[in-house]
Amino acid sequence: MLARRCFVSALYGFLVLPAVSRSLAAQGRGATITFDRYHDYAAQQEIVRRLAQAHPDLLQIGTYGKSVQGRDLFVLSVTNTKTGPIEEKPAFMMVAAFDGGETFTTDLVLFFLNHLLTRYGADPEITDILDTRGFYILPNGNPDAGEQLYQKPTPGTKAGPFMGVSRNAWLVPYDDDGDGVADEDPPEDLDGDGLILQMRVRDPDGHSVTDERDRRLLRTRRPWEKGEWTVFATEGVDSDGDGQINEDWYGGYDTNRNMPSNWDPYYINEEVAPYPLFVPESKHMADLLLAKPNVYALLDVHTAGIFAGGTLWVVPNSRPPSDFPRYDQTVLLPVLSREYERLMRQAPHSQATAMSAYIAYGQRGRNLAGLLTDFAYINLGMMSWVQENNVREPDYDDDGNLTEFERMRWNDTELREKIFVDWKPFRHPALGDAEIGGWKRTNDGHGYTPVEQLPWHAGRIMPWYLSVARMAPLIRVREPRVASLGNNLYLVSATVRNVGVANTNVTEQALKVRTHGPTTVSARLDGPGVEILMGENPVDLGHLRGNQPGMAGFLSGATATGESREVKWLVRAAGRATVTIMAQSSKAGTSRAEVTLGRP
Repeated sequence: MLARRCFVSALYGFLVLPAVSRSLAAQGRGATITFDRYHDYAAQQEIVRRLAQAHPDLLQIGTYGKSVQGRDLFVLSVTNTKTGPIEEKPAFMMVAAFDGGETFTTDLVLFFLNHLLTRYGADPEITDILDTRGFYILPNGNPDAGEQLYQKPTPGTKAGPFMGVSRNAWLVPYDDDGDGVADEDPPEDLDGDGLILQMRVRDPDGHSVTDERDRRLLRTRRPWEKGEWTVFATEGVDSDGDGQINEDWYGGYDTNRNMPSNWDPYYINEEVAPYPLFVPESKHMADLLLAKPNVYALLDVHTAGIFAGGTLWVVPNSRPPSDFPRYDQTVLLPVLSREYERLMRQAPHSQATAMSAYIAYGQRGRNLAGLLTDFAYINLGMMSWVQENNVREPDYDDDGNLTEFERMRWNDTELREKIFVDWKPFRHPALGDAEIGGWKRTNDGHGYTPVEQLPWHAGRIMPWYLSVARMAPLIRVREPRVASLGNNLYLVSATVRNVGVANTNVTEQALKVRTHGPTTVSARLDGPGVEILMGENPVDLGHLRGNQPGMAGFLSGATATGESREVKWLVRAAGRATVTIMAQSSKAGTSRAEVTLGRP
C-alpha cells in the first residue's frame, strides 16, 4: 500500500525515497536536510538555519514575538529577493502547530519549505512562483506545548512539561477540575516504557468489552451484556485524591480559540482565555497579520479530519455562510476546495472533504469561535482555510468511515514503526490488576503518525499548496509608451493589468473591511526633471478583476488575462530623462516599467 501511495508523489516529481530506506534526504546547494525523524524545537532551528545559509536569496528568517516560555516565534519569508522584496509581492501565509500538540504539521511545512528551495531553478512552476510571489511560513505557532512531546517522561513521576504528552493549549497553569489548584493531576509513565499509553482495569460494571473481531481492541458493551473493562485515556494515578485520574493536565488556554473573531467566553467554549488575545502566541499572531498587508491567503495546518486524507474546513467557522458574500462562498473558495478533493482522493483508499465548519458543527449545536482562520477572513478579508491532515489510516472499504479495524490493519500490514502497543499487565497502586497499552499518542494531537508517512503525504498535498500560490492576484505594468508632442512635451501611457487569478481585493468580504482591508490599485509616474502637466499622480484605479472567466480552468493551465486600466500623463522634460511607471496594490504586489523621454 505504501508503494501504491507513493505514485502520487512521483507524478508531481516530488522527493519520495523507496520504502526500504529510512533516510528521506534532500540535497540542495551544500545543505542536506533529512526527514527520517521528527524534529524538536532545537532541530527545527537548525534546519531553518542551514536552509537559509544554503539559499540566502530565497529564504530570510524573522521572528514575530516570543512564546510564554521564551522561545522565538519564527516567520520565514520565502521568495526570490533578486526579483524584489517579499513586501512587494502577494504572499501566502502557512501556519503550523498553532495547536501545539500537532507537531506533525511542523515537519510537513518544513518538508515543503525544503522542496521549494531545492527545486527552485529546476521546477518551472516553483521558479515562477518564487520569482513573482512569496510565502510566509510559520513552522511552529505554539512551540511550548509541542516541545513536551520530545522528551520521554521519567518513570514514576508526573508527566509535566517536556514529558511525552501534550495538549493543544498554551502552557500556563490552568485549573481543569476547578479545585483551586492548577496542573496537579497529569498523566504518569507508570510502567517506565517511555510512553504515555492507555490503561484498562477489569470491571463487571465497565462500559467496554473486548472486541471479538480483534481481541486487542475494545467496543462499547451492548445493553444486555456484562461489562469487562473500565478504560482510562492515559496511564496514571489519582494524584490529588479527588477520585479522578489525570483530570488536571498542564496548561489549558487554547491559542486557537483566542482570536478576536466571534470570540466566545469560557462558559460556552472550554479552555477559552478570559478575553480575546489574552494568550501571547495569539496576540503575536494577530499583530503579525496586521503587519503583513500583502498576505492574500492564510492556511492553518492541523492534523485531524473525519476522512482518510483529511478535511479542508472552509471559512466561516462560527457563523452561517449565508452571512457572507455569495461570490466568496460559491465561486472563489470552492475552486480550491474542489482541487483539494481531487488531489487527496488520488491515493488508494483515501477520501477527503471540503466543508464549512459551521455546517459540520452547527448541526450538532456547536460552532467554533475565536479561530485564526475566521479572524483572517472575517476581520481582514483574506482567503483562509483549516487543513486537517489525517494520515493515520486508509479507508480500506472506501465507505467514508475510518474504523479502528482499518487502523489496526494499517498498523499490522503497512507500517514499519508500529503505532499499537500490545496490552501488558500492571499492578496499579490504587486500582489493583490493570493493563497498559493501546495506541501511541504523541505527534498529531490525536494519535501517532509514523515518519515514513511524511513524504508520500507531502507529495500529494504540496500540489494544492502551489495551487493556492497560483491563485494570487498579480499586478503588472504592460505596454509602456511615450509619444513626443514637440516643445519638450510628451504623452506617457501604459496598461495596468491584473494578470493573476483572484481579484485585487481577493474576497468580497475584504470590501467590507475598512481599516485593514486591501488597498486599491494605484499607479504613479516618477522621474528626475519631469514636470507632470496633466493626469493624477498617483491615480487610483480601483480594484481589478482577475481571470474570472477562467477561474474554473486556471488549475489546468489557463492563461490569466484579467481586467486592465489605461494610465496617461502629459509631462514636460527639458532634456533626456528616464521615467518609471509604478503600479501597486497591497494584495497584488508592485510592478514597474521604464520609458525614456527625449532623443538619444
